[in-house]
Amino acid sequence: MNVFNQKLFLYLNSFAGQSEVLDSAVVFTAETLGIVLLIALVVFLLSHEHTERSGFFGMMRRGVGKGFHNIIVILASGAIAWGVARLIKTGFPVDRPFDALDSVVPLFEPSSSGAFPSAHAAFFAATATALYFYHKKLGVIFFVLAIAIGIARIVSGVHWPVDIVGGLILGMVIAIFIYRLYALLMGCKKKHNA
Repeated sequence: MNVFNQKLFLYLNSFAGQSEVLDSAVVFTAETLGIVLLIALVVFLLSHEHTERSGFFGMMRRGVGKGFHNIIVILASGAIAWGVARLIKTGFPVDRPFDALDSVVPLFEPSSSGAFPSAHAAFFAATATALYFYHKKLGVIFFVLAIAIGIARIVSGVHWPVDIVGGLILGMVIAIFIYRLYALLMGCKKKHNA
């Protein structure tokens, strides 16, 4: 294990168990904030004006618009990043900190085995990156919150720092790939239909 990775983990994890309030905030950020963000994002995307068609509800009245395509790219990026991260975990298992270090007690029990890369970090980084292509400010806010979720998962004792960084990079790369692939496919479709 990389010495810097372990030292940074031990430093961040040292905040766990200091206060019930802090532990509750960390667990909320690590486990629940992502669900809240995802629900808020879907509501935003379904109701926000992306073009002259007003979100999902306008799409239902006038047909599929650009907003629907944005939703596909954003959510597909997150889902594919999650899936790829899970595949990597299966193929190259890395012990979680609480499995590798006897002194670490996680604040919650993660749902799967394997630490690298963080599927949460990959999902939220991909979602934030794809969102950035359509809504720059919201994408930046989402990315900052993705980092906060990642840090909370380190403090909770369920991920190493390198797991989070790896997940963030994986998510960004996948979102860029999906965005460009989708743009290429839509460009080919427009040329074919012309």
